[in-house]
Amino acid sequence: MPSEDSRIYPIATVSLGVLLLATAVFAPIGSIAWTYEYNAEPVPPDEPNLTGRLAWIDEAAVCGPSTPACVLGYRVRDGGPRVVSDETYRAARGFDSETELVIFYEHDPAFYQPTVRHYENDTTRVSLRSVSNATALDLVSTPARHISPGVQRLVEEGTVRTATPLDGYSYWSRTHAVVAHDGRYYSQGRYRYRGTHSGAAENLRLAALAGGAALCFIGGRIA
Repeated sequence: MPSEDSRIYPIATVSLGVLLLATAVFAPIGSIAWTYEYNAEPVPPDEPNLTGRLAWIDEAAVCGPSTPACVLGYRVRDGGPRVVSDETYRAARGFDSETELVIFYEHDPAFYQPTVRHYENDTTRVSLRSVSNATALDLVSTPARHISPGVQRLVEEGTVRTATPLDGYSYWSRTHAVVAHDGRYYSQGRYRYRGTHSGAAENLRLAALAGGAALCFIGGRIA
């Protein structure tokens, strides 16, 4: 009667072989021998440095007291809506059509949403409304459906390891965008590069394939 050990060894050998074969065939190539590791970082509305983070986004206008173009913004913030000439409106920062959020970075952590209404007599009414951190994030964030598939995958999974550069990541670096996905917000997190020899992932896949086939053959012989 065969011993229990004599039955276990073939099963274990074949099981390991099948595992290696499955890894070689189904595992994403970047997960076998990764060169690049990307991380997405959650951005909660109560983040202490939210003002500094959003100030980098294209849709946000940052104003300081020494900037002449911000004079109108301060007057509206402190004194309420104003009707000004179109010339004054066009020279002011924070009220153009591209701006979704105005930030006054000196001793004012609040966020402001600009509103503009044009009149036929060459005048414009401008106003600012204080908004919550969550609303500010929503105003300037980019929906995940509008970004590259690579960055979509990153915000969905949190961490992506790959043998090739992640599609869209370089563009994300240039825009400093906050990405909205499933009711949450994400910015670029930690990035790591681990240099590997060219073709290392492919070679490792072939090694797993050969090793898995060999173990399955040996396990079948000793069964």
